[in-house]
Amino acid sequence: MRLFVGTRYGYFIGSIAASIANADFHRSRFQEKLNVLQQFFRRSRVDADVAKRVQDHFEFMWFRNRGIQAHSLFNDMPLTLQASLCMGIYKDAIAAVPLFKDKGIGFTRLLSMARP
Repeated sequence: MRLFVGTRYGYFIGSIAASIANADFHRSRFQEKLNVLQQFFRRSRVDADVAKRVQDHFEFMWFRNRGIQAHSLFNDMPLTLQASLCMGIYKDAIAAVPLFKDKGIGFTRLLSMARP
């Protein structure tokens, strides 16, 4: 019994450590991307207002997603499973648009998978 508790405790601590390390990795990648962008803006003499807007966008995306890129997160899944997931996420938003009200399930499924 003691071994089981120790194993579970070790697993729990390991999981927390891995989560922290993963978050640090994503945070450092984000910071590196911002540094590269700032260097690019300086070299290219990008207008300060445009540079600030781009930086604000990346900071907002970081705040919103914490480094997870949802559009590529599920690329390894079968297309039918991706479609089901997208339907679950976007079905209500699509149904709220009057233009899409009485469209079939096939149309709604394809629309839910559309990427900008």
